[in-house]
Amino acid sequence: FWLKSFGLSVRCNISEYSHFAMGKSLFAFALAGVAAGDDVCCYAGCSQKPTSCNPVGQYCSLSSDNCVNNCAGEWCPDSPSPPSPTPTPPAPTPTPSGATFCPDPSNDFFAEFGNVQWSSSGWTIQGNGRVSSKASLNLVGGFLEFDMELSGAHGGVNNNLYATFPEGGNHGMGSYCDSGGSCSTCCAEMDFTENNGHCFQATTWHSARDGSDHDGTAHTGSIGTSVHIRADWTSSNSLAVSVDGRLSSGDGFSDVMATYGAVLYSSQWTGWVPGSCSGDGNLAASSFTVSNLRIQGSVVQGPEPTRCSGNYSVSVV
Repeated sequence: FWLKSFGLSVRCNISEYSHFAMGKSLFAFALAGVAAGDDVCCYAGCSQKPTSCNPVGQYCSLSSDNCVNNCAGEWCPDSPSPPSPTPTPPAPTPTPSGATFCPDPSNDFFAEFGNVQWSSSGWTIQGNGRVSSKASLNLVGGFLEFDMELSGAHGGVNNNLYATFPEGGNHGMGSYCDSGGSCSTCCAEMDFTENNGHCFQATTWHSARDGSDHDGTAHTGSIGTSVHIRADWTSSNSLAVSVDGRLSSGDGFSDVMATYGAVLYSSQWTGWVPGSCSGDGNLAASSFTVSNLRIQGSVVQGPEPTRCSGNYSVSVV
């Protein structure tokens, strides 16, 4: 990720961004640390590493405010590897168009890193962590909906669920990508929600893949401690997003969605958060929960998620 609002582009060079106080406060389907890699601070792979890190070039400590302030907005080019490699998904599984999925969180998603707690209905992320779907999905003509509980979220921390659209071999599912401009594997990104605690949320998409500002917004506005979000696509590329029944719409690069499929992510990080909400930016203490994820679409790559039972009815926005 990069800093995308207000026309800012911040690279991993401390002299370019040290005047921003990012650690305490400012946006691919995904959720985690700092964008482009979605991890906190100075991981290996940065072309410049903050001198405030001790030792220089190593991970920043969440308890080191000076280091976090210097690092949190760096948007480094390459994501660090998760503690264990993401398994390579099996060959594509053809799925009838319009199937409705009720994913089993612990079977249909990976815990890529961090503190992730699974339940029968979803997952909770505490501090810096990220989960990802095992399949990439075409949602054109379908929808995605979920609930997010934010009572444990801290202001100044980005809580999110988004998708990225890898274009490489194996649809890029073995390695992370997003729309950051200097990453080694950039790709289009769709943010279903990025929110700053329970203050403000944004739904945006980034098809340029060059780190520029987002090129579309479907919904921005305030939210509460819990929110229901639904995104519907039509085959003509119209995207409608409902946040607790408040409906907004826009365009939504359905060609990319249909060709490459959307890999879903969920994570949280410090750095850029939507809106201007006060808060302590305490990532380690922050948590949020995603539950009741429902998807209507077709599988482009990977194993088919768990289908909904016959008595599941699709709500109409």
